[in-house]
Amino acid sequence: MKKILDTLKLKWAEYLLEILVITIGILGAFMLNNWNEYQKDRKSEQLILTEIRDNLKYDLNDFESNITTLQNKSISSKAVLQALEKDIAYHDSLGYYFSYLNAYPHFSCKRNGYKLLQSKGLEIITNDELRNKITDLYEDRYQYLLTFEKER
Repeated sequence: MKKILDTLKLKWAEYLLEILVITIGILGAFMLNNWNEYQKDRKSEQLILTEIRDNLKYDLNDFESNITTLQNKSISSKAVLQALEKDIAYHDSLGYYFSYLNAYPHFSCKRNGYKLLQSKGLEIITNDELRNKITDLYEDRYQYLLTFEKER
């Protein structure tokens, strides 16, 4: 009887050991999968932030170009006004100034990076402050500029 109990205890211990090994293996697989997903998300985050940075560089160049256009328009307005006030006859340089009076800057923002972020999910950006600033820029500030331009 003692031999049977010892055999049962041994079998029971083997089963427990086997269950423990399987459980550890499953937990290890879950941990590895989670780590792999985390690494993929960090790569996606970097890709999206790089795209947004490139879009913002484009937007900055567009703003600078618009500022230059507005400055030229202001200079041209003053020159034409001065010519009218002094009753100066038309000459070629006035034609140059008149051409700038018809220039209207146009704001065209690049949203590719933000659209990619939206498709992947905003939570992929781990830095809360950065994520909030990006969202504020594209959802509020750029929308304001686009609305202002339409109403103009």
